[in-house]
Amino acid sequence: MSNGTQELPAEAPDTLLPLNDRSAARLWKALRDLEALIPSDPAFERFIADQRPAVLLVTPLVSLGGRQTEFVKAARTLGVPSALLVFSWDNLSNKGVIHTIPDRVFVWNEVQREEATKLHRVPAAAVVATGAPRFDLFFRMAPSLDRAAFCETAGLDPARPLVVYLASSPAADAVVGLNTSAEIEAGILGKPVYTIRAPDVAPGQTGSTHFQYLLESQGGFVHDAATLEQHVEQLGEGLAGRFSAERLQTFVHGFVRPRGLEVPASRVLAEEIVAFVAHARQGSRLRRV
Repeated sequence: MSNGTQELPAEAPDTLLPLNDRSAARLWKALRDLEALIPSDPAFERFIADQRPAVLLVTPLVSLGGRQTEFVKAARTLGVPSALLVFSWDNLSNKGVIHTIPDRVFVWNEVQREEATKLHRVPAAAVVATGAPRFDLFFRMAPSLDRAAFCETAGLDPARPLVVYLASSPAADAVVGLNTSAEIEAGILGKPVYTIRAPDVAPGQTGSTHFQYLLESQGGFVHDAATLEQHVEQLGEGLAGRFSAERLQTFVHGFVRPRGLEVPASRVLAEEIVAFVAHARQGSRLRRV
């Protein structure tokens, strides 16, 4: 990076690309090199210069047809530090490619760190794991109604177990979903989660890389079943209280709050951004705007 805030390491060798065809790997590199040769748009440069930011923060940077790459390129030309804030658990695995690498990529956890380095070829030194700020709300949540009052409003028997089919109430004893961030939210609330592999929704479920991260068989906490009969059996176990609360907590710690369950990820992210900007000001060759 000639005009940025730091000298990033050279590109990783092609063998690190998750591509079986080496010709595809060479094409990847050629397209990225071409992107780097295209100068930044003067209109974006003028916008950033007018704003005089201490740092440029973008998200998600991987959307198809987006203009955020242009902002990152313009910031690099002007010497303004730039950073990507990864918003969702699937942004780096199936939403698109980072075409211009910012100075920092703030990810949730070690899984996303590996995605950033292997799938997008972001230098490891530029990736920082802070936890998932978007879920901080769920750590602060408390029921607005007790169980009896909730069941009364919904016409339910409070003595019977409740199963939530996602996007309903978080007051249930167990949760059933296919492939959604709400499964993570349920885990934060300490609820066991169950899914059934549904061929009709592939590749949105079994064909998605990020779906595998949640599964108990892959070190996650979601119990998955191949058949409806197996699903009903697993659900019965959960409603009887036979599930591992420790596994739930371990997953949430590693995936959502790697700096500690009691440490809000949004606070960690804010502190890391401030430290990043301070470092950039001290050691970079910024061109003042």
